[in-house]
Amino acid sequence: MRRLIYAALCAAAAHGITIAPGWEQRLTNELHKIARNESQKYNCSVSIAFRSARGKAAAAFGAVDPTGAPATTSDVFVWGSVTKVVTGASILRLVADGHLALDDAAAPYVDRFLARLGVAWTLGDLWGARNVSSTSIRDLLGMTSSVPDFDTANPCFPQPCKLTDPMRQLLYSTKQPYGPLDLLSLPWVNASWRPPCKAFSPALEPFCYSSTGFMLLGMVLGVFQNATSIAAVDQGVYLPPSIKSRAGFVSNGKPPASYTRVHGIDRTSYDAPPGQTNHEDVFEIPGVFAGWSASDFVGDAQAAADVAFAIYGSKRVTPNADLMIPGNGTKKKAIYGLATFDLASSTGQKGDWGVAYGHMGATYGYQSLIAYFPKLEAAIAVGTSLETDTQQHPSDTLCFAYNKAVDVVYGVAHACSFAAGSYYGGACVCEPIPVS
Repeated sequence: MRRLIYAALCAAAAHGITIAPGWEQRLTNELHKIARNESQKYNCSVSIAFRSARGKAAAAFGAVDPTGAPATTSDVFVWGSVTKVVTGASILRLVADGHLALDDAAAPYVDRFLARLGVAWTLGDLWGARNVSSTSIRDLLGMTSSVPDFDTANPCFPQPCKLTDPMRQLLYSTKQPYGPLDLLSLPWVNASWRPPCKAFSPALEPFCYSSTGFMLLGMVLGVFQNATSIAAVDQGVYLPPSIKSRAGFVSNGKPPASYTRVHGIDRTSYDAPPGQTNHEDVFEIPGVFAGWSASDFVGDAQAAADVAFAIYGSKRVTPNADLMIPGNGTKKKAIYGLATFDLASSTGQKGDWGVAYGHMGATYGYQSLIAYFPKLEAAIAVGTSLETDTQQHPSDTLCFAYNKAVDVVYGVAHACSFAAGSYYGGACVCEPIPVS
């Protein structure tokens, strides 16, 4: 059955099927159905945007606040770790322009920025000179360093086990902003160098997630902008003006309420009584943006899709963006490339049609993702107002949005289903149906 779908898609592409007039409206209608279904399934607001060289389409559904105000495509969402794609592309632009090399040690650049901030200590003082001297820009971009993660929202296996999250407790109880220097001073970050990064299995490349590493990369970016403060660093310096006018980065310690009307809801089980979940509205919590260049991007879904297209598609941000793709230049299968996740499991397809990459975004109260599909030459963004333990709802939405986009573009049809996973989403499974 999967071979039939692949053959149908290849045949459509080979015959150069053109898109009939009105395709954007047809896709918009289909995305609206998907947004409605996913919103009702997960009880949250959902915003979906599609971007290709051919055009755009977007839809939104659900309530964005306690009064039940309906979501619109212009609503700003909080994108969490999607920020890492922008930070990563900016660093690669510096590499492309000859300002630094991927295998340069990161510490000297970070220390220069810290000195500009008036900080008396160095990364060597924090984690040991030998440790930081062997940590490269590539290590930080590729999530293979031993830099400790300030984010303590980690799954526990095997179940049953109790999920605890000290960082979440701190942000919710103090309701204070936490900047990069605050995060580096946390007890589970300061002097807490991790063991060497290892792979989950012998068949995989090493992978050790650390948002702290991307915060350090923001400091590297600041060095080359001659910035003398966190707020002075232009995180979107290489983004096209059309995106910058509809999106931004939060480094001023303000909460989501200062940027959006969309209330994010934490429905995780972290620190909740056994068998229960939280129901925390994070609208007024500044710590949602803790992490700076790792997790502070805000914008509407179309802006997020445009970011993915600008970086992975048109490559207007950096000419060497192919280095970001998972598995590029590695001997083993890679979960993560440079600032980029492998998102193939969200496509429901194999071969070229099953290639997808981008980034998931999980922060307090909001989960999302952006993805680029090279065979379709298109990007899709999914923003939601919900945070759960498994963050499956963005992947669930992407499964149907991508395949429906293929339907519209190539005139084929797929019956899809989504199987929930234990963490980082689940699996998209698609079978062919008769083409009308």
